[in-house]
Amino acid sequence: MKVGFIGLGNMGSAAARNVQRAGHELFVHDIRREAGHRLEEHGATWCDSPRQMIDQVDVVMSMVFGPKEIEQVVRGADGLLAGDVRGRTWIDLTTSSPGLMRSLAAEVRAAGGYPVDAPVTGSIDSCIRGDMILFVGGDEAGHLVERDFEGLFGGSEVAPRGDMRTTTGSRPIAANSRLNNS
Repeated sequence: MKVGFIGLGNMGSAAARNVQRAGHELFVHDIRREAGHRLEEHGATWCDSPRQMIDQVDVVMSMVFGPKEIEQVVRGADGLLAGDVRGRTWIDLTTSSPGLMRSLAAEVRAAGGYPVDAPVTGSIDSCIRGDMILFVGGDEAGHLVERDFEGLFGGSEVAPRGDMRTTTGSRPIAANSRLNNS
């Protein structure tokens, strides 16, 4: 499978490397060009923008800092929606605002794509090991667990959360964060 990965910080680069180790053809993008060098050394293809990426892959995964950044990835002038998302899956691993994710998902769905909200919990070490826990929310969540997540992250646990019109994967993460920080 051709998999794109946007966001190559500490966790993103580790998660992208696991996708690569699983044997998928990897395409990468980050706002910092140098962030892709190590993955390119292992065969990844650099894309200058999310738009360029979506036109080359079956699945795009994003793991960026927060709401402002994910909105730019999707809605920006060279974002995913500027390209052809029809028939492609967008899996967002960013912990973000549930309302924003529902809005972005609706736009991706309207353009013919398959949005999945799948924020992760765990540490950089769990990303490196490939045993992150993903909270998956999306219209196609059950199908995507089998098709797109199996083998992408090694031993990661996937917790389906249902249809993004009513819930997102971000909701349990946000609740957990509030409980842990109170």
